[in-house]
Amino acid sequence: MVSIDDISYAFKNYFSNFINSISLDEKLLAPAPKEEWIRRLQGCARFQASVRQEDQHMIHSLNTLLTEQSDTLTAAHYDTILKYCRKLYYANSNEPPILLDLAQKLIPHYERLDDTENLLFLYCCAGYASSQLSRIDSGNVRKLSSYYYKKVISYRDEIDTFQNPVSRDYIFIAYNNLIRIGPRAGWLTLEESYSLCQELYSIRCQKKFRQFDKSNPRIPSLCKKAIDGFLNNDCLADLEGFSFTENMHQFCITLSKKRFEEDRTKAKSFYHCPASTVFQYYKILAEEGSISWKEACEILDDYYFKKEKLLSEEIDFDHLTFYVDFAMLLISFLNKTALPASKKKAKIVQYRLLLKNFLSNCQTVLERYTLCEGLYFATFHPLILETFENPVEKTNFIIDSVVSSHLPTMTHSIMVSYLAEAILKHVFLYCPEILITPKSHMTLDELLTKQPQVTDYAVQAALLHDIGKNGIVPVIMTQHRNLTDYEYSLLKMHPQKGADYLSDRDFIVYRDIALGHHKSYDGRRGYPVDFDNVHSPYRPIIDLIHICDCIDAVTDYLSRNYNRIKSFATVMEELEAEKGTEYNPVLVDLILEHDDLYRELRFLVEQKREDIYYDVYLTFANKHVANMEHL
Repeated sequence: MVSIDDISYAFKNYFSNFINSISLDEKLLAPAPKEEWIRRLQGCARFQASVRQEDQHMIHSLNTLLTEQSDTLTAAHYDTILKYCRKLYYANSNEPPILLDLAQKLIPHYERLDDTENLLFLYCCAGYASSQLSRIDSGNVRKLSSYYYKKVISYRDEIDTFQNPVSRDYIFIAYNNLIRIGPRAGWLTLEESYSLCQELYSIRCQKKFRQFDKSNPRIPSLCKKAIDGFLNNDCLADLEGFSFTENMHQFCITLSKKRFEEDRTKAKSFYHCPASTVFQYYKILAEEGSISWKEACEILDDYYFKKEKLLSEEIDFDHLTFYVDFAMLLISFLNKTALPASKKKAKIVQYRLLLKNFLSNCQTVLERYTLCEGLYFATFHPLILETFENPVEKTNFIIDSVVSSHLPTMTHSIMVSYLAEAILKHVFLYCPEILITPKSHMTLDELLTKQPQVTDYAVQAALLHDIGKNGIVPVIMTQHRNLTDYEYSLLKMHPQKGADYLSDRDFIVYRDIALGHHKSYDGRRGYPVDFDNVHSPYRPIIDLIHICDCIDAVTDYLSRNYNRIKSFATVMEELEAEKGTEYNPVLVDLILEHDDLYRELRFLVEQKREDIYYDVYLTFANKHVANMEHL
């Protein structure tokens, strides 16, 4: 029988490995000479590879214990596991997939005991974990968020019977997340959020619920945050695509005006008033015609930059809303004015730069799943993309904001671009006809005059092919253990996510590359299953990126600690064995038949890799340091 000490030891060891893994990753951003940085990178990979099997064994053993051997567990066993579940929940860096699975396995035991207060924690824990996952997964996990948080508030009327003060907080944590986050995350309708907001507003007037404000100071704060969050969703309705009913909108107008007057009276100055209240108030005045949009913009611009200087005084501040939502609102409001185009442009660039700088380094203030959602909401929002004057500016913004947001994915994408460019030079020399498809509507002579454009397209496609993976960074950053089946299913969504992100008119030419780079040459294997790469007009470049993606991934001896690294020669043997099915046979033969190309590719993945990685690191680290200074 497994002892309680065994369980404690396993959890402590797992936590230690997890924290050390995060620490080693963070050290890669610290300034260092090339040799030292390479040692750090290799040391990080070695450590994560060494603990991977140990951590995986712990997770497997715990799962077995809670499922197949649950009849051997005593109450003390369950309470010990619960203790570490709490520790994981309250950690600065936690793992929602592991947390959700653990909570769901513990819930039946405490339901049988009718242990209300432990159930409150577990429901809240499961609600939080599924809520975080819903930021990158639009599937069934969204239903779980609403389900578990509603389970928490179903205990609302028992609040005066709770022995543990923290249990009372859980009720209002659930209200806050349901009202404020639910509609934006897609797991609660606006109507439900409105109903809960009114309910919360009502119970705040009841002595039964207000009596704990002193013993539980988080309660009034959570309630205010929840109601302000609903009002803020009304303010952001145009950006989010929300449709507020007239009743909901009038409720928000009345309450927002009341809140503004209350906050203005209590605050030390106008600039100490909550940002959400100020933005909502002046938006209402401009919509009503009490002031012009130009006046609203001038007031809010002045408030915004003076408020930013006061953020160090704020406690539990919502940085994402301030730097992303409100920066976007400023652009939106500016577009409603009749200001000269030159003045608008200058302000828009200022707001956009502030937003980009924040997103480039908001790991310091945001949880990783929240970061992913905010990054993609802002970067790919039509409001932002339409502020650029040409496709080149727009593409550079995407690469700088998104592709460079995760060092390993960025280095991989750059390696793929180098490999693709090298192969493409030989394609134009020896077999350019393979670049022509039935939908090309181009002769060979015409194609040969467009070599620079085709090469530029292939390089950009390589840089953007894994952009969907940047949308699931919390999953691919899990290096200290194997991915769970659920996490692997999320990972396989990255081609579709990439295609979704690249829906802008200037990026749509890259969508098929994002979708098809994990499909086999014959279209019979890989994912997404329903994407027809064989008949894509971009098939030649899909085939090229597919081969380059494979070559880099399996020869990467610096950062892919979960792979068995192979030599370039071994990889080429495998490509030759599977040409015609997995890989384009013309491209494989091109590499094998031209020694100069073979040597160039081998040089890139073997001798040149460290130089390329370090160059990318310098750019990435310098940006990180600059943005740290800004924040």
